[in-house]
Amino acid sequence: MATHTPGISAVQLQRQLGIAGDTTAWHMLHRLRKGMVNEYRTQLSGIVEADETFIGGPAKGKKGRGVIGSENKSLVIGTVEVVIYLDKKNQIREKAGRLRLAVILNADEKSIKKFMEENVESKTEVRSDGWNGYSESALKNYQHLRQVQGSPQKAHQLAPHIHRVFSNLKTWLNGVFPVSLRSEKKFAGGEAGGQTFPVPPGLSAAGSAPLI
Repeated sequence: MATHTPGISAVQLQRQLGIAGDTTAWHMLHRLRKGMVNEYRTQLSGIVEADETFIGGPAKGKKGRGVIGSENKSLVIGTVEVVIYLDKKNQIREKAGRLRLAVILNADEKSIKKFMEENVESKTEVRSDGWNGYSESALKNYQHLRQVQGSPQKAHQLAPHIHRVFSNLKTWLNGVFPVSLRSEKKFAGGEAGGQTFPVPPGLSAAGSAPLI
């Protein structure tokens, strides 16, 4: 449940533990995920990447940010610490550290500011793609570095860590909740030094349902 990227479904848990009812297995799985959250965890700090993504089913005739408002889509904002270290060849490298995710209604200045203030320490360097929601007002307490605006490089190349988080999140959702939007809004990914793991909600959200 903590180390397998696609996660584990309630049906799998039911089979492995020999639980009679699928509803019982579902509730047990959610309680186990909730128990994996560190209630004393601190805000992210140092350097973080921030971005948003959509999860859910297809939105016919829409793409990109045009899917906002679709009944099959949920907008998720995320931020992940960038850990800098020296490898065995004494080369400077980066890896993902702790992370935070939440469902938001809109990627506007107000929602992004609320999410950042709840989850990221002030003075932290925030790398974003330059979306107007990451405005001077929203990030006035942070050192903001726009990574994509005016650049031909692809977003995932300039912000690899948060995009890897989103990729893991979607892989996990497809494995555990292939069609359940309700579950997608309740659970997403988690955190661990250098890696990402699927765990349950632990923080308040920025405008909608909490994820982690």
